[in-house]
Amino acid sequence: DKLEPFMMFALGIIGFMIGAELRGEVFRKYGRQFFIILFSQGMGAFVLAAIGGAVVAWFITGSVLESIAVGLVLGAIASATAPAATVNVLWEYKTRGALTTAVLAIVALDDALALLLYRAAATGAKALIGTGQGSVLGTTLILLGEIAGAIALGFLAGVLLYFLLKFVKADDKVLDFALASLLLVVGISMIPGIDPILPAMTLGITVANLMPRQSKATFELVKKFTPPIYISFFVLAGAHMEFGKMTSWMVVMILVYVLCRAAGKIAGA
Repeated sequence: DKLEPFMMFALGIIGFMIGAELRGEVFRKYGRQFFIILFSQGMGAFVLAAIGGAVVAWFITGSVLESIAVGLVLGAIASATAPAATVNVLWEYKTRGALTTAVLAIVALDDALALLLYRAAATGAKALIGTGQGSVLGTTLILLGEIAGAIALGFLAGVLLYFLLKFVKADDKVLDFALASLLLVVGISMIPGIDPILPAMTLGITVANLMPRQSKATFELVKKFTPPIYISFFVLAGAHMEFGKMTSWMVVMILVYVLCRAAGKIAGA
């Protein structure tokens, strides 16, 4: 828990660097394809993982309602795409082109879709097992408010960074201001518990589109700063894996989940 701010900062850097690739001309050229693939792969993973998870849960619990609730939550989680590994592989091989652009855009936008699906699934699951409080409409409005707030936060920070960088030329100062803006966005997003990727990505998109030429040098400076952050992030993520606590049914659930999620993502895309 003490290292959570560091983990959030690492996710913020990933979102910021993804935003660097999402310039206006990219969306004008490929926007329609991006959103079609986004929804089809997200819903494909959601449906198949929900069905697979519900079937395994039924064998464990014997309760239809509890099994459906488990399936809904697992399906919503499956719709998300963890960007860290994907982005690092693309950067490591220095890939370029339409496919790379599409993957980066979908990985970034997938975060908002997963939030919507998870809130809807969690509300449905609570209703099924009798612990739900509040209306679906209220939950939806809160979620939309969080997404709008995250985008607004990233945009305002991006505009602020844009004006600051107009008066700063030294590389060390540029890096200082870029990281400070990113830390500000991540820190504020952590107060209400919002995922930092979306506001950080909006920050990157704003800077990349307001200053297309100068921002390339800014993003390169941040990119050179990131390798130790990424290594630490993956080490800490792996530290949460405790195989000794896994039961046989958990292993079965994991295998079914991974296979169903992969099938849904591939078939949908």
